Amino acid sequence: MTVAATATGGGGSRHLRRTALDLVAALGRHDPVTGAHLRRLPLYTALLTDELAAHPRHRVALQPHRALLPLASTLHDVGKLHIPERILRKRGPLSAEEFVLMKRHTMHGRQALQELVRQDPDDAFLALGADIALYHHERWDGSGYPFGLRGPHIPLVARIVALADVYDALTSERPYKPAFDHDVARTLIRTQCGAHFDADVVEAFLVREPEFARTSHQPVDTGAPLPLPAV
Repeated sequence: MTVAATATGGGGSRHLRRTALDLVAALGRHDPVTGAHLRRLPLYTALLTDELAAHPRHRVALQPHRALLPLASTLHDVGKLHIPERILRKRGPLSAEEFVLMKRHTMHGRQALQELVRQDPDDAFLALGADIALYHHERWDGSGYPFGLRGPHIPLVARIVALADVYDALTSERPYKPAFDHDVARTLIRTQCGAHFDADVVEAFLVREPEFARTSHQPVDTGAPLPLPAV
């Protein structure tokens, strides 16, 4: 059972949560492209979470985490603080050796957040972040990393963030690619339904597609600190 599945408490220490968000801020400085990404990701995650919270298969699992999940999604890549800037900013495909190093960010992120979870095991925000950091690159068909988990063995929160993360990566300019428009991103996501992505999450994306498209064009403020969760 994952940490997020066992963490039902909502209190937690403001200090520990701020420490986790300070890691996010540090990542934005370490990799400037990530700054805007971390502002949009919670918006996409909230759209998917709201839609899936009404789904008969997912409403029970999501209700305890509905308010926390969007902001917890920003913790997904804190492990990239351990990845050299030359890899994060490379203009072109990673070599096999570089990709091995990049994949380790999932384990690094989980380790950093687990240190905070150990100090407050009842803090659901930190527990969600630790699960998302570790599992957000797993794929529904088992071809992801770090463990090659398949289907429902991947925590639902990570399956949600996986799609939000990929959508923003597709529709944003990166050192190795231009920004794709929404229609291209939608087509790519639909072709990966049941492969990279959970079909239920893809269905939620398609229902909320107009809001995804609008959000992708909104400017984001990367200067203000991320707020602490209200719950």
